[in-house]
Amino acid sequence: MNADHVGREVTVSALGKQWTFARWTREIEDKYCDFARSILPDPIEVVSRNLDKIALKDAAIIRQLQIDDNAERVKAAEEHRPAILMFPQYTPFADVMVDKAINKASLYLGYGSPEVNSTLRSTQGTSFLSRLLLLQHHPEIDRQTAQNIVEELGDKIQSVLEVCRGKLDALPKNVEGRAASKPDVSQANGQSQPTGDVSTETSAKPTPA
Repeated sequence: MNADHVGREVTVSALGKQWTFARWTREIEDKYCDFARSILPDPIEVVSRNLDKIALKDAAIIRQLQIDDNAERVKAAEEHRPAILMFPQYTPFADVMVDKAINKASLYLGYGSPEVNSTLRSTQGTSFLSRLLLLQHHPEIDRQTAQNIVEELGDKIQSVLEVCRGKLDALPKNVEGRAASKPDVSQANGQSQPTGDVSTETSAKPTPA
């Protein structure tokens, strides 16, 4: 694993105390995906709720197409040409929507899929993920507290999560907190983590003598 993509622990202040978010791991990712799948709507169920209305609209369209095709047959016979019929070319909306729902339901919803990513844009999803990351150092934390932390941090929570995931090297200057030093590549998948903290400010490197 490339060290540049290894996440780091982040400590921030919220609700009057310090909170440490753990490094992003595959286990946390899997748990979040399980959660996301549990709250995502079932596409077949969603379509089923509206299927009767869609079928009625299909029936009205089919009825009109058949009337138009009958008129076309008469006109085509008078003009001694083949009739151009529309009904045989029509695919009912209900059939299309059911097929799409079945295909969508068969997709594997893993991390990074549009469906799972959409849940991270909600307070519910961000709070659940934050609690997973906080549990290692704060085993007593509940969902409501995690949500309160997320709400207090506001947009800054996304930067915290990106550092934990390894997508950002350091917290932006507008986020008060500390990001732990990068773990050794050989330990990236292990349980032991470096404990050293570094400031979010980037210090200048000393000039060689």
